Amino acid sequence: MATTQTSAPRAAVHDTGRDGDEDALHFVPQRARLGRASILPAYWALVGSLVFLIFGALVALTIGTTNALIAMAISVVFQGGIYYGLAKYSIRSGVTSSVFSRVMFGTTGSALAALLLGAVAIFYGALESSIIAIAFQNYVGVFSLNVWYAIVAVYSVLFVIGGIRNWLDRVNGALLPLYAIGLILAVVWAGSKYGFNSAHWTSYKPEHITVSGPPLLFGIVTYMGVMILTMFAWDYSRMARETDTQFHRVVTFGPVYYFLTYFVNGVIGIFLVLTIPSKLAPGEVSIVFDLLGLMGFVGLVFIWVSQTRINTANFYVASLSLESFLVRLLRVRVPRLAAAAVSGVIVLALMLTDVFSFLGQALSYQAIFVVAWVGMACAHVLESFRRTSTPQEGVIDDWRPGRVRAFNPGGLITWFIAAGLGVVLYEAVGGTWGAWSSPITFVVSFGLYWSWLRSPWALRSFLQRASDVRDTVPDQWTSELVCSYCSGTFVAHEMDTDRDAQLICAACALDERAFYRDAVAEDARLRGAAAARRS
Repeated sequence: MATTQTSAPRAAVHDTGRDGDEDALHFVPQRARLGRASILPAYWALVGSLVFLIFGALVALTIGTTNALIAMAISVVFQGGIYYGLAKYSIRSGVTSSVFSRVMFGTTGSALAALLLGAVAIFYGALESSIIAIAFQNYVGVFSLNVWYAIVAVYSVLFVIGGIRNWLDRVNGALLPLYAIGLILAVVWAGSKYGFNSAHWTSYKPEHITVSGPPLLFGIVTYMGVMILTMFAWDYSRMARETDTQFHRVVTFGPVYYFLTYFVNGVIGIFLVLTIPSKLAPGEVSIVFDLLGLMGFVGLVFIWVSQTRINTANFYVASLSLESFLVRLLRVRVPRLAAAAVSGVIVLALMLTDVFSFLGQALSYQAIFVVAWVGMACAHVLESFRRTSTPQEGVIDDWRPGRVRAFNPGGLITWFIAAGLGVVLYEAVGGTWGAWSSPITFVVSFGLYWSWLRSPWALRSFLQRASDVRDTVPDQWTSELVCSYCSGTFVAHEMDTDRDAQLICAACALDERAFYRDAVAEDARLRGAAAARRS
């Protein structure tokens, strides 16, 4: 415990600059938020990736172009609508999806969400990095494929060290127009050489549609498989200014983003795959060879730009999640450089083991757990907005370590029931029920968690405390206080007090075991006293 006692919260007299390093464990104050010109290009790294080109093509080859276009449109409306609703809350929250998950799973339980997000980001990082390495090894030669794997991993780590504020917005701002130009060139090049032949690719329909369940469902579920974008968006939107909320809800993270990512990329992917002759089955690797064969060096540059842009997001989110996971379970604090480096090592190891051989199956299972998280997040945000007009029902949004129990049984049980049901339907039952696994997972997770939040037991997941530092300042969102443990300056919204009335920030509160034990003991005393009064 710290030794210097403070009888009352004291105003900050200095700024440690911690608000500028995008620490995964802290709230981002409004004065440190970034404008549209930084947030949009940084996050729109996820607009351009070969994976979204091939998704559209694979869906069209499986269920026909018309069905694919309808499925993509439905996915844009569905997923764009979800984050239109979540964005207002996530921007206001100022914390990562892993920190937010504390309110759903508890402080220790939230490590599962950090692990899930980090694992998916690392898997996608390995996939996108492999594409770059294969392209360079095939076109340039010189080194072995393993050496190219290492080169891509190293420069990807270096790109994300500075975070959004110092580097990612500039990198992706510069690469975004290059990606758009490359995409246009690919279409024009393919059409000029092989013919645009709109009657072929716009009306394509396989002789037999072999998917289980309705064809449209196959397309919708395919895009539900990348709902990890919801968690990615949360980690980026925490850096956005509240004054830009409506813009980000519609454009940066909402329907406009999904239209470009799913629909525009999907249509172009359908055209390219059905136009360019290929000896390989459709896939990201086949597109690499097709584009290199069609466009040569220009194709290589296009592949590098598209995959490097999305890899900045993969490595950035992976490093954030790794920070949260290590500090929660192992109580190890690591700097961004170390977290990014560890992520890079894991990505390199996956590439060396031929990530394509098992990635699809791994991501299928991960997608089900992500869909369950998204369903719970939607239920929580909806209930939170409802409670703003009825505060007497209790606050369910406090994520501070001294205010949340280690485990939230309602949230954890909901997540495992919904995800477990999805896995069973997908793997064990299969058929039509297997095709419905992701939508059923979403509905069950939303319904169960909504019911939990409306139950009298939900508030038991939060610790009662006699006083709150948030109530002692003029504005908890802007007033800054100094942590007695690390001497850092932080916004009152994330601050708490220990048993000696000393101020403690959210990160230090995680480090101090005695702080949490004292908070639990205080909760027990207060609840015991309340029970005695009622009796």
